[in-house]
Amino acid sequence: MFQKLFFSAMVFISAVLLSLNRLYAQEEEGEIIIISEKVGEIIDLEERNKYNLFPGIKGFQSAMIFKLPDDSYVGKVAYLDDTNGEKKINWIPQTESEISRIRSHIDPFKEIVFINEKVGKMIDREERNKYNLFPSIKAFQSAVLYNYRFGSYLWKVTYLDETTGEEKIKWISPTELELTRIGVHKETPLKLKGIFCFNIGLGTSFHENARLGMIISEIKVYEFIAFAASMVVAPKATIISGNVSFNPDFNTNNKKRLIPFWTFGSSIDAAPLLNFGGGVKIRLIKNLGIRTEYRHWWGADINVGSIFGSISLCF
Repeated sequence: MFQKLFFSAMVFISAVLLSLNRLYAQEEEGEIIIISEKVGEIIDLEERNKYNLFPGIKGFQSAMIFKLPDDSYVGKVAYLDDTNGEKKINWIPQTESEISRIRSHIDPFKEIVFINEKVGKMIDREERNKYNLFPSIKAFQSAVLYNYRFGSYLWKVTYLDETTGEEKIKWISPTELELTRIGVHKETPLKLKGIFCFNIGLGTSFHENARLGMIISEIKVYEFIAFAASMVVAPKATIISGNVSFNPDFNTNNKKRLIPFWTFGSSIDAAPLLNFGGGVKIRLIKNLGIRTEYRHWWGADINVGSIFGSISLCF
């Protein structure tokens, strides 16, 4: 009986030692993978918080990704034990899909959000108190909001350490309530953004120099996409169209003045038509702008282009 137990114990210990030996050998045998040029070979604590990586690892310190000779991947994660504070290593197998997911957290990181005309791009201490933001952060200095991954957001908060007085940075995921307070709304793919523009104007056709009237209703459905319905009234015809427009970023909180766009769609006159074109939207004030564009119609009996100018009212 004793011999069987002893043999079983030895087999178990040998298996554990072989497993540990393989894990420690991975670093020597493997090739370090650079997930992104933004983080390099080692993902540090600040980068982990910024890009929301390895969220389940408490006491995170750093991480490296290795590609092994058998083309598999493993992550070497250093962390502090929450019981005794000792630094430990956790080897985590990674699949190619997991590697891609980590890259997707890093590479699509976008620009700082322009919040509104009064705040601009940075929340200072006075504005922090006004909007009741970051109540748990002592010695708050400033905060900026980053937009990344289909309208997800992260706060970069700067504060002073209570003990050393040094300036430090903390990355925080905002709550829906915080975003609502400052007038920012989370975006998801194909979710209506509630930005509607009504345009009315005049144009000239290159065919017989005919005078045209145009009415366009446009609603923004995502950051670079809008749907539009339009009606063009000509002396001898009325053309109704449905279009998809790209880069129509006519956000009422957007600071940009000139917004180029491209559009294409289908139309109905006496027979079905295709239409395409592009132009520029010029923002005058928050809800008012000017739209200039070229539109071309093509079909069995028509091949003509026109230019238009219109007034835009956006909500």
